[in-house]
Amino acid sequence: AFRFDALPPGPATVMIHVNDPGASGQQMRSFRVELENGQTTRLDANLDSGARVSGKVTGAPQGWMTSVALVTGTVEIPSDANLQTTFQGMADRRAGGTQVAADGSFQIEGAQAGDYTVVVVTFDPQSGGQTFKHATAPVTVSENGEASVNITLP
Repeated sequence: AFRFDALPPGPATVMIHVNDPGASGQQMRSFRVELENGQTTRLDANLDSGARVSGKVTGAPQGWMTSVALVTGTVEIPSDANLQTTFQGMADRRAGGTQVAADGSFQIEGAQAGDYTVVVVTFDPQSGGQTFKHATAPVTVSENGEASVNITLP
């Protein structure tokens, strides 16, 4: 259990990073809460609930770091976008994320029902993150079901 004090009222996102013994090594889950002034908001996070979004990423150059984020709603990223700024702007809409396995597969657990965009980013670690590729794809998640999406990087 943990507690945060003196947070401003309004919508907030609680993000939990979970070590995953599977191929990805780490999962990220997020939960939306509404904070009310002077009130305590309790969140009992069930990390085993929700749906699974899985798929395969192709087109990532060998040796590049590739990650996948599940973002609520529609996301369009211009080809000349600053990805760091873009990802910071999506932080409150991220519903999950993971690293892509060596074979290109990924799996995000705990998604709630709704419409999402899967955002894939791969970068060359030798370039300090300055050389990268990205792609997006829409996906609809049903309650406690599974959704699959395959993405090819340009």
